[in-house]
Amino acid sequence: MSKLPMIAMLAFLAACKGETPVTPIESDTDTDADSDSDTDTDADTDADTDADTDADSDADTDTDTDADTDTSFCVDDANEDNDDSASALPLPTPSTDLVVLSGDKDFWTISVPPLSSIVIDLSFIHAQGDIDVTLRLNGVQQDSSAGVTNTEQVEFTNWGSTAVDLELEVRVLGTNRCNPYDVVTTVTALPPCVDDNEEENDTDLTAVPLVAPLTGMVVSPVDPDYYTIPIGTNEGIILDLTEAGTNTAGDDLEVRLKDAGGATVDSDLFGPSYELEYVNTGAPQDLLIEVLGDGCMSYDLDYTVVVGPDCTVDDAYENGGNGTIATAFPVTAPDLLTDLRVNAVDEDFFSLSVAPGEILEGLVISDGLFGTPTVSIIDGTGNTVLDTDSAAPFDVSYLNETAAAVDVFVQVEGNSCISYDLDLTSTQGPNCFLADAEEPNNDFATATSLDAATSPLAGLTSSSTEPDYYTINVPDGYAVQVWTVATADDDLFGEPEIKLFVGDPAVNTTAVDTDTLAPYDVSDANVTGGAVVYTAVVTGDGCAEYELHWELIQGPDCGTPDTYDATITNDTYATATSLVGLPQNLTDLNASDTAYDYFTISVPDGSALEAVATPTSLEFGDPDISIYDADPAGGATALDSDTFTPFDVSAPNLSGAAVTYTIEIAPDSCVGYDLLWHVEDCSLDDTSEPNDTAATALSATSGVDLHVTGTSEDYFLIGTAQPGETAVADLTFVHGWGDIDADLEDTTGNDLPGLTGGAGVLDVEHVTWTNTGTTAQDVVLHVFHFGSPACENNAYSFTTSIGISAP
Repeated sequence: MSKLPMIAMLAFLAACKGETPVTPIESDTDTDADSDSDTDTDADTDADTDADTDADSDADTDTDTDADTDTSFCVDDANEDNDDSASALPLPTPSTDLVVLSGDKDFWTISVPPLSSIVIDLSFIHAQGDIDVTLRLNGVQQDSSAGVTNTEQVEFTNWGSTAVDLELEVRVLGTNRCNPYDVVTTVTALPPCVDDNEEENDTDLTAVPLVAPLTGMVVSPVDPDYYTIPIGTNEGIILDLTEAGTNTAGDDLEVRLKDAGGATVDSDLFGPSYELEYVNTGAPQDLLIEVLGDGCMSYDLDYTVVVGPDCTVDDAYENGGNGTIATAFPVTAPDLLTDLRVNAVDEDFFSLSVAPGEILEGLVISDGLFGTPTVSIIDGTGNTVLDTDSAAPFDVSYLNETAAAVDVFVQVEGNSCISYDLDLTSTQGPNCFLADAEEPNNDFATATSLDAATSPLAGLTSSSTEPDYYTINVPDGYAVQVWTVATADDDLFGEPEIKLFVGDPAVNTTAVDTDTLAPYDVSDANVTGGAVVYTAVVTGDGCAEYELHWELIQGPDCGTPDTYDATITNDTYATATSLVGLPQNLTDLNASDTAYDYFTISVPDGSALEAVATPTSLEFGDPDISIYDADPAGGATALDSDTFTPFDVSAPNLSGAAVTYTIEIAPDSCVGYDLLWHVEDCSLDDTSEPNDTAATALSATSGVDLHVTGTSEDYFLIGTAQPGETAVADLTFVHGWGDIDADLEDTTGNDLPGLTGGAGVLDVEHVTWTNTGTTAQDVVLHVFHFGSPACENNAYSFTTSIGISAP
């Protein structure tokens, strides 16, 4: 960018104003007498020789060295006035040193030759004012750019055979802003878009009969394609169109199917594959297919006409009319019944027997073109619906959990006349009415003792009506863990849910632990001072087949000093272990409800102490953790406490001097734990700064060893999501050093609607957003601390991606 003339540059550096041009105005009046106490000869109190009260040598009241009282102003370029569409001017050549002011937009016209594309680039200094641009054709927006860097770019393609004039609007955001800018236009001739063999079919009046399949068809924004298809009464059409060749990324076709009256009956606007359907219930007619393209695009086209079913004619499985349970057609599974027909007044029934432990599954297969089926499994009385489904994929199942075979009926209904296939399958599962090797063990008196058994026990079964009981003797200071592993499909046949009781569940009716979800594990610690008998009860919510696993876990020995408590002396505030010179990760520690652990550390001003206590065995209690700056025994209040996993605390020191903080571990039983701690400088930041706002976002798709603080959030422009694309961001960090959250925003700092994730309580954050709109969207990753901004600082790394989401 070339330099402004000197007078313009001085004016620009002073400030900006939305009037152009503006002549400097002298606005001071100095009429006071020299009665001040300074050593000069004027009447003010500053040490200069003028008659005002500022510290410069001119005669005004501002702090620059010129002789006027400055007001905010800016010098515009010589192309005014082009402040609206009506007064738009041709873009000058060269288009450099242009100036835009707050409240004084620039409007330019730019001619684009026929069959050409243009890229318009603006360059400026973003820090002097955020410039945004909009590109229009005949008043209709074609493109816009609202970035947060030193450039903006818009594009347009003229597919026509004559030149067009575009309008470029340039504006600077905010008040009292002015900013010089340069414009560079790059025009590129388009490669020829060669007509296909079906031309000229560019209008509905010149539509050609579709003789499918067609391959290598070509379409452009000024060269649409139209086809006709005849369709008879009670016929349906399935139209399949697929993009072919090397189409430009982001371009899509617009495919519409219209009836003889011109009404759109189906459409698909997003590729690369397009499928349209229609059923003709009236008189025969010709349908119209319309294909438009965002660019010069090629495609393949095919279709299928399906003759609608005739429900006045019985299918092969009617049994004098199988429309009732009494006339149900007998079948067996597995079997595939094809070419069936059903309607709203003539449902179908099929009868079959399901063996004990067997699961029956039925799937109705229908193209959905002529109507929607509903499939159900009904018991032998016809009164109880065991399962039903009226939405694709139209599947039902039934598991026989009884000791005898059960007769059931599969019922298929239709909201109109539809054709379908019925796929019946069966799988033999476990039979809970056959005793396993540990039976009988369905109560406390007959429970299987695990004391002499070897883990695991295999080939076991359990149901809701026949639970399995297991007992185990647990010594004092040990924990017991018992878990089940499903060996048959637990989604089909039942989950081996487990509960753990102390003694007889009929007496001690409240379980000490319960698990109804895989991996189905329960545990408890015995700290009673003597041996305890525990009972594990396994109950299947169907007929569950499983293995039983168990182990005894020796707990921590709080009677033996750990490494940092060699004489058992750090159990008071006064005898705390100093962390000076010790590793940041202390392992194999123990503390109890009668012998807390205390650790001290000096924290400099402007830093924060952060610590995490991780139990070595979850069964024996929680290492509740707190930070103090005085003796808790004297009534001091904790600066931070945590009694829930992950047991992390932090405390900033903003006192102006170093402070000694104390970490307290105060469990309610004997626990083993590891202590991870560090002291972090509150002001520490990374080299990506300043990127504390959406307006100053750094363009980046990944980063490592970055820092975010309570007063310095981070923003990254991670790319542009096209319609249908999903933006994903993943962060990793140590949650104990501070909870980091994240979200995805637009370039103005507003959360994108419908985003998920980003506010967890682990060492990771995962946040996603899918662009369900029709325009491209710039995506900004916002990383911030959750909690007090006083002194929060944490290191993190991140990765991102933008693309089509997996189905």
